[in-house]
Amino acid sequence: PLSSPTSTHNMSDPLPPEENPILKAYDSFVRETPLVTRWLFQTQAVTWILSFFIDLPLALGNIPQFTLFKLEVYRLVLSPFLCTSLLSLLLVYLSFLDLAKRMEHSMGSTAFGLLLGTMGVMVNVSHLVVCLILNGLTASPTWLFLPCYGIWILVFGCISMECAGASPSSTRLLFFVRVPTPYYPMALLLLFSLLGGFQLGYLLAIGVGIAYHRGYMDRFKVDNTKIQQWERTVLENYASRAGWVANDNPGRGDWTETESSSNSGGGIDIWSRLVQRDQGPASASSTHDDSLSSGDPRAGSIIHT
Repeated sequence: PLSSPTSTHNMSDPLPPEENPILKAYDSFVRETPLVTRWLFQTQAVTWILSFFIDLPLALGNIPQFTLFKLEVYRLVLSPFLCTSLLSLLLVYLSFLDLAKRMEHSMGSTAFGLLLGTMGVMVNVSHLVVCLILNGLTASPTWLFLPCYGIWILVFGCISMECAGASPSSTRLLFFVRVPTPYYPMALLLLFSLLGGFQLGYLLAIGVGIAYHRGYMDRFKVDNTKIQQWERTVLENYASRAGWVANDNPGRGDWTETESSSNSGGGIDIWSRLVQRDQGPASASSTHDDSLSSGDPRAGSIIHT
């Protein structure tokens, strides 16, 4: 009798374990996301988990009574990085990840980290000033306990930076409403206010983002020479890690709204994923992904391991 071909797999042997889709997605996120952006979103996930055990807004949120009168100034720095809602975590992932990656590639990791830090502090300082003024005008202690926290103050600030430089003729669709791009942050704030209540910090973040665009915050910028020096000294340990975008090209050290709008008319966010966005005749939505895949724009080289 003819012998059957030798089987390449013994049916009695166990099948190889299937790849974990969650681990695969996380590995892809780590490979494709620059370091500071990756840390930002990992912090969001960690603080969301901690929120089950700790009242993070009370402990770390920017509350004037504690920040000013108890000198807990660390709240000015830490409060923008808190996350207490799974829905917020998902929305900020869908709405801000693309823009954050593009900004870090363009500015470099050091400059992008400085932007997020200074923007969060400026929004929080503005929050303190406004609350003190309103407390003096109304004699109501409520203003001294009004918190300001969460990554959305950074998201509104960055979106406002981007939209402030857009052409008045360009538009974005907020679901089914066509909004001129320069007014898109205010329309988004109105939507948030209708769904979850008005947040003073979000309005202040829009103002800070516009101030950045108009150059009022240029005094807080650090020149490329200083950044490169930091990356060779105090930041050397971080600059050698996977995903770090080195600032080794002084000509591309600053992220500009004009550059970002020429690629896609602005950051792709969840509201624009739901509907088609009209950018105007000079832009095309497909160019954004192409620019990221080819490594342009970026401040310099990105570290891979």
